[in-house]
Amino acid sequence: MTAPTYPWEPRCALETELRAFRASDRFWGDEDLEDEARQELEALLTDPNLPPESLQDALDGIWVDHLGAARLWNTFHRQYEQEHRSATPTDPPLSPVTITSRPALDDLDGFDVVGDAALPPEDTAADRFLNLWLTWPLSQARVPADRCLAVGRRYELLMNIGESLVESLLAGSAQPFPDDLLDPADGHWLTVSVCSDDFSVSPAHHHVFLPKEGGSWVCECPPDGPGHVCENEHRGPYLRVPVVAPPESGPARLRLLVAHRGHQLQSATLTAMVAPRETRLEGAELVSAKIDYTLTPGFTGIAALPPRTAAIRISQAGDRSLTVDVDGASGAVSIFRLGELQTAGALDQARTALMAVHVGVKDGKRVNLLTPDNGKSGEAFLTDLKNLAGIGWDLFVLIAPRSAQRQALRDVLGGAAQVQICRQEGMDLTFPWALVYDIPVVRGSRWAHCEQGLDPELPLGTRECPGADGHQLNTLCPFGFWGYRHIIEQPPSRSEGQRLALVAGSGEGDPAMTVALSTALDFDETERHVTDLHRRFGGRLTDHTARDALYDALVDAPDCLYFYCHGREPKTGRAPGHSVLEIGKSDWIGPQDLAALDTRWASWRDASPLVFLNGCHTVDSGPATWLSYADAFTDLHASGVVGTEISVAQTLASEVAELFWQAMLDRRSVGAALHSARITLLKKRNLLGLAYTAYCSSSLTLRPTAAAG
Repeated sequence: MTAPTYPWEPRCALETELRAFRASDRFWGDEDLEDEARQELEALLTDPNLPPESLQDALDGIWVDHLGAARLWNTFHRQYEQEHRSATPTDPPLSPVTITSRPALDDLDGFDVVGDAALPPEDTAADRFLNLWLTWPLSQARVPADRCLAVGRRYELLMNIGESLVESLLAGSAQPFPDDLLDPADGHWLTVSVCSDDFSVSPAHHHVFLPKEGGSWVCECPPDGPGHVCENEHRGPYLRVPVVAPPESGPARLRLLVAHRGHQLQSATLTAMVAPRETRLEGAELVSAKIDYTLTPGFTGIAALPPRTAAIRISQAGDRSLTVDVDGASGAVSIFRLGELQTAGALDQARTALMAVHVGVKDGKRVNLLTPDNGKSGEAFLTDLKNLAGIGWDLFVLIAPRSAQRQALRDVLGGAAQVQICRQEGMDLTFPWALVYDIPVVRGSRWAHCEQGLDPELPLGTRECPGADGHQLNTLCPFGFWGYRHIIEQPPSRSEGQRLALVAGSGEGDPAMTVALSTALDFDETERHVTDLHRRFGGRLTDHTARDALYDALVDAPDCLYFYCHGREPKTGRAPGHSVLEIGKSDWIGPQDLAALDTRWASWRDASPLVFLNGCHTVDSGPATWLSYADAFTDLHASGVVGTEISVAQTLASEVAELFWQAMLDRRSVGAALHSARITLLKKRNLLGLAYTAYCSSSLTLRPTAAAG
């Protein structure tokens, strides 16, 4: 295959790289490169009037429309960077910040992990930090924080992990990089991605190597290779990512995310003011950055977890719109922005549809549409499935608005997968990911029933439809919902001194439970349910119907904390949009109340209880909610929080809890326990297992007793 000749010299570095891509028989001749993409790339390469600053935007459009071309470009770009990257004398000499060492926390010295792994040795290595700043590409000089960027100008985003550097935009708010998440090997390859809907950035993954001690480096060695063959002088201390400022003035944001095997370790948001020309305003903070998500500081052993198939990362802009990017193994799959009202409307519609599964109105009163065993008739089930499939497809289009993005998501998440949701620290919005339905739906058209997916004899562990190859337009199949096909984990961002828990409870004896009860529920069903839990926990259960007595009991952290109550919207005394948990007859507990108990419940730091909120509207944070229960309990060192997206009938709430807690007592993980409860209900033609959500690692289990461990 003959590459064309060009009558002009490359006008920018990106054009040079694109010409190299065109000249590569391996990539240009690959059958995955769409013919239309070839034509569009040829047009760019042969356009003598194309401004260099417009080339990146044109390429980004091609990558979005042609996913085969995007994947090939990502692979080529990584190789191209490795071939042309080396340490140079122009690397800016940066100075370390003097960091006062933090007192060691006893609970972080050693932490056992799932399986037979031994306790890790005490970590005595110094903290390392993510460093981040912008430079001018030619001079390699750092862009001062008091200088605005110029529209359309190219910069380089530099990052490394090591000592905290005074020049870093994160120096004033440095948080230790969670390198303790990595097992004590010689080091690890980390994946770095940059995403923005303001700056022009490459969708490619970048790779840095973090040794067991010392700072990170970049080199020419392939991340999936057998090891390092490079010499020290071939290594560069900084990863350099080209970025182009937006074409219009105003604030602009980008996020840099660092991952290991699909686990998002830490991310930072950079914000810059952009003007027609660069201007310095002495003393102003025109370029800044902050850490916005940390999976966990101070935990060892996550490298033993299976890799995650994809990560969905959510951040919030100053106007409260959401930027969501879906990241797969080879790069970004989908990046888009959602407005606050658009998101709120979609969530309201989804929860209304879920409520309609089991709540009807007769003679002006609400009635439970479920049978006494929490099932439904076949005809009613198909009606529910049609309604929820339509809503779920709307959600899928919302997170992947373009055809190429939807196909890319299917390529990444077509089979059973492990999906990690990373919600930016401080964000107050949850999303019904379990309800997303990715089989195309056209309302008003004829439906096709997937008999294999609807078979009630499918095993409890089923996560893929045996008849998936036959799915087509308007196919009704439960496994089109992400909640039945995927294990979805939503670990909240952890603050310094906290850990990502893979086990809950103290381990001092068999797991015990504290129950907070509402007396406004049906008495007979409450008594039956609590008696059942007493039996399952072998009598290791105490229940409380008064708020102050519950607060006193929780000074000694339980292994499991279970709220079986109403979640209500208070009429007075609380901010609008905030639900409260009703204990006893009229005692209320709000997330703000929990925030006041962090010093009183200090024992939670060691026990890391698992919390189940089995009430109405307990984790359905909306745009007006500023502190959710999931975040409040996480801040108290809970290992995980499970709750309902909607109001649920009491008998249904009882059954889900009994299924979930029994699976946990059988040493199953939270992800597996929640999934088996969903499938059990599905076998009864009940879709309301999708109404329950877990905020924790999907691998979380109850800690075995010390003797058993």
